[in-house]
Amino acid sequence: MNSTHPQKQVLLITLQAPEAQVKPTALLEQKLRDSGFGLTQIDASNLESLEASGTTNYRFDAVVIGPQVINAIVAARQVRALWPRQPILFTPLPKHRAELESALRHTPLIGTNWFVLNPGDPNLTDRLHEAIQTSKRRDQLQSVLNAARTQTTYPSSPETSDYQRLLLQVETLTQEKQRQQRLYEAVLSSSVDQSYIYNLNKHLIYANPAAAEQLEIPLSQIIGRGVDELGFTPEVRKKLSKDIDQVIRTLKPIRAEMPFTSPSGKKRVYEYVLSPVLDQQGAVEAVVEITRDITERKHSSERVWREANYDALTGLPNRRLFRDRLNQEIRHAQRSGSPLALFFIDLDHFKQVNDLHGHDAGDELLVQVARRLSNSIRQSDTVARLGGDEFTVILTELDGKSHIEKIARKVLAELARPFKLSRAIVHVSGSIGITLYPTDTTQAEDLIRNADHAMYTAKNNGRNQFHFFTRRLQDEALRRLQLIDDLRTALAEDQIRLYFQPIVDLHEGHICKAEALVRWEHPNEGLLSPALFIPLAEESKQINQLGDWVFKQATEYCRSWSETLGHPFQVSLNKSPLQFINQNHRSWVRHLKKMGLKQHSVTVEITEGVLLNPSAAVSASLQAFQEAGIELAIDDFGTGYASMAYLQKYHVDYLKIDQSFVQDMITNRNSRTIVEGIIAMAHKLGLKVIAEGIETPEQRDTLRAIGCDYGQGFLFSKPIPAAGFRHLLLHWHQ
Repeated sequence: MNSTHPQKQVLLITLQAPEAQVKPTALLEQKLRDSGFGLTQIDASNLESLEASGTTNYRFDAVVIGPQVINAIVAARQVRALWPRQPILFTPLPKHRAELESALRHTPLIGTNWFVLNPGDPNLTDRLHEAIQTSKRRDQLQSVLNAARTQTTYPSSPETSDYQRLLLQVETLTQEKQRQQRLYEAVLSSSVDQSYIYNLNKHLIYANPAAAEQLEIPLSQIIGRGVDELGFTPEVRKKLSKDIDQVIRTLKPIRAEMPFTSPSGKKRVYEYVLSPVLDQQGAVEAVVEITRDITERKHSSERVWREANYDALTGLPNRRLFRDRLNQEIRHAQRSGSPLALFFIDLDHFKQVNDLHGHDAGDELLVQVARRLSNSIRQSDTVARLGGDEFTVILTELDGKSHIEKIARKVLAELARPFKLSRAIVHVSGSIGITLYPTDTTQAEDLIRNADHAMYTAKNNGRNQFHFFTRRLQDEALRRLQLIDDLRTALAEDQIRLYFQPIVDLHEGHICKAEALVRWEHPNEGLLSPALFIPLAEESKQINQLGDWVFKQATEYCRSWSETLGHPFQVSLNKSPLQFINQNHRSWVRHLKKMGLKQHSVTVEITEGVLLNPSAAVSASLQAFQEAGIELAIDDFGTGYASMAYLQKYHVDYLKIDQSFVQDMITNRNSRTIVEGIIAMAHKLGLKVIAEGIETPEQRDTLRAIGCDYGQGFLFSKPIPAAGFRHLLLHWHQ
């Protein structure tokens, strides 16, 4: 036993250690006993129970922590909480010494009264006595400082006065440093962000409580763990380790994101920032990681992105995402040299479903259509909804034109199957326009335009079919755009003409009405039918201006012919459904009053669809017409969804039987039955009936025999200009 030192009392804390570290711990214990130290040994797991057992009342000259690095910092914190002023001596194995010292420098709660000794040092016990003496001198210095603070005047000795001033300066600096350390630890401990410090071997030497909560690992078990022991996925471990290496190598911070699933199954997303900690020589001695939970922010960003790129009703990509996907596929096709196809799909009869069953049913139908379209193609292809009842499909990795046609037929077959909605079973079909890259064009906008033109061709050819884009379609599209431009100046350049077709009283045999029909005298293409340019006027929003002109011209002729005949003469004119939108029909009423026309001089013809689920604007316009004495006729009756309710609600005056029934009724018993039924029903409701498309005397006589009131068709006259109609009118009345 070494007798040069009085016996000192030492608390030896042993730790659970791997087999390789058991022997060094036993040797250390034996060396302390042989050197005459009074030794009390305790396992680190029992530190928390010491205070309750009263052991803390016993004074130790020093606390020695055995040679185990992993939990040494945690044990030191617990020791410092129990014995605030006792020196703590760490005895790590040489290979762990640098790691431990780095961890100690970043653990402010342990304070500064600690020492690191080599357990294999032959002078270990002398080093231990020196550490104890150093600690005592620190205590004596602190006592002097405390005494100096309590004196109101300095001693007379100049040396003493200077010494006290120096001690006070040292104390002030020490206290400030300790205060900063406490603040630093308090900030990190209370922060909701996770804070970590890694040594250069990527093992943790510090972690705050938020980090323990994130990892769901007790704080006492985190220190010393490596990146691969924190519960990260292999991908995250690899990236985090790579980022730490980069920070050490470049001395520059890194910001990144990582997904994390906790042991309890919570899925979160974290943003982390890695920054280097430099020593006095500018070398990296540790890496700090600050991690923040951004799960809600990511979810919010994802929701915003999805709302901006996906259709809310069907869940399909919307127009914006579709264009992005199309551009991506074009770039891929350019690189690979492979073709792609674009389908433009429009539902047939969708408006009738909306009109008959309501918009909720229409929405339900669109959802089912989206599902069927998605099931008709491969996952590598794209289905999108552009809006309304318009859908697109991008097909890639094509095997040839037959492959495209096969998919198109599959889509048509799916759309032709009945759709079972909540309150009805409905039938629709689809019209598909198809264009090819790079055969037709290499530009995204041109592909969309080509597919749109081809779709309209499929619809005009009878619907429920597909049509490939051709150069002829492109020529027709260019002609269509040119006509729209020409139409803008047609009224100003006096190119619009008004034609009239007589409506004959089948029982009296004279002309009693006329239908006003608009024509376009195009300077290059001659006389154009309204079937060609009225859709263009609707598309280009010129229909209201054109409709107002027709109304004013027709009422001028109506007044003139009434004056010529000496009794009221009625003129009927067609009104597009789009004219009920954003048009003030009160101006029509004022115009009639200004002209002094008598009641029932004008009839407005509309289709059945206008009255099914009408908007407030439609109802208001029809009410204004009724109050002004304008009569109402339903054109092409029998081809849509007839309803007895709207015939009475809107005070309909005339039903015009569609010419398809009139022309077939002589040879087709069903058509004749339909005509007879319409006439009987109308008369029961107090309505008059006008038959369109009468071309033979036999048709006229049959209609008269079954009670039809009026007739219209080429048998009496084709539509003719106003001047010619005046001569015809006078001739009939003579």
